[in-house]
Amino acid sequence: GWYVQAAYLVVPTVEPTVRFSQMEFPGASARDVGEISLGVSIYPSDLGALRLFGRFNKERTGPEVANNQFIAQFTVGF
Repeated sequence: GWYVQAAYLVVPTVEPTVRFSQMEFPGASARDVGEISLGVSIYPSDLGALRLFGRFNKERTGPEVANNQFIAQFTVGF
């Protein structure tokens, strides 16, 4: 598999991000998937970060599965 990610710190507290990824397994596998992730990281202070992301999967073989995700994460460093 592979992925490419781009992020840019627009202002000191906001960083939008996009990631494209793909996994291919040997043979014709129903697990082959491509994914686009869109999100934003917000830095309210030097010690914390809030991340909001959507992961949108596209099965390359087999039927489409409802496996998209929305993720909210808050991290604190100390």
